[in-house]
Amino acid sequence: MKDTKVEQARIRIDAARKHLTEALEAVSGPEPDWTRCEACMDMASDVLPTVIDGEPR
Repeated sequence: MKDTKVEQARIRIDAARKHLTEALEAVSGPEPDWTRCEACMDMASDVLPTVIDGEPR
């Protein structure tokens, strides 16, 4: 059970990393695309694993 949670967290963190990278790319360069950046940040926050205080690790 714990291994499954760990694997799921790794997958979600990897997906969030990709969204954050895309967000940074959206605002890099001469004409930043803030709308795309915001959308990517929202997607990253949607996939991040939730940590509940007091939950065993």
